[in-house]
Amino acid sequence: MSYLVIDKVQKKNNLMDIEEYSPISSLIVEENPLKKSKYPFVDVHSHQWNMPLSDLSGLVEEMDSLNMGYMINLSGSGFATFSGNQSLMDLNLSKSLDNVNESFPKRFGIFVNL
Repeated sequence: MSYLVIDKVQKKNNLMDIEEYSPISSLIVEENPLKKSKYPFVDVHSHQWNMPLSDLSGLVEEMDSLNMGYMINLSGSGFATFSGNQSLMDLNLSKSLDNVNESFPKRFGIFVNL
């Protein structure tokens, strides 16, 4: 009901939501889309939930295509974090660390929530 009232008030006052705002650009320049970074960079906020089991070579290929030098995974123990099961979290963290260290030790960092 409240959404209906808000909608009526906005229409009455000629107001617009940010989702509806879509101005046409008046800037006219040549397009120069960039596909990759000029310099290697670090992605400091990534969520790779399947890192304990995943083949990381595909992810590294994607990173290379962007010139991403290093990725920090904030989901160190994967989906186990949500279960609250400490032994499962420890196992997934251990598998993630093993997978990274065996595959691409200089390309990934793993953060863990305690």
